[in-house]
Amino acid sequence: MDRNWKNEVGQVLENTLIYVDQDQRLIQLLYESDVISQKEFDQITGSMEGIRPSLQTMSKRIEKIQSRNGLLPDLYQLMNVLLECKDYEERLVEGAESKIQFPQSTFHKRLLEYCICQLDLQLLNNAVFRKMIYTYIFRIIEYQKVVQKYKS
Repeated sequence: MDRNWKNEVGQVLENTLIYVDQDQRLIQLLYESDVISQKEFDQITGSMEGIRPSLQTMSKRIEKIQSRNGLLPDLYQLMNVLLECKDYEERLVEGAESKIQFPQSTFHKRLLEYCICQLDLQLLNNAVFRKMIYTYIFRIIEYQKVVQKYKS
């Protein structure tokens, strides 16, 4: 595992916080433009409520971790948060793609196209982050197995 593991995991947390903020602005924009209903808005924002506090708490804990062995629980939690983000972003894309077929106006069509592109980019970055976190998890587990083998 790299010496910069703390910085890299911190960067994933920071980027994910940025994406959550962008998602919230996109959702607000879609709602204010009458592209999504109040019910859809409430469902999506409700599913996003706990993500920001979870990421901020993880970030503070990771700052205090001195060894990568203590990182494993936080990596699993980060993976769960990334999967939650993926789920609501996919729901947004599906909703936008279904509405783009019958847009209310040219403005709505362009807005939906922009949102779909933005969300697709965020989904791609989310996949990259998940792959990196999976790699860290597996490296830590392998390291622990090697240490355990030498202890016995």
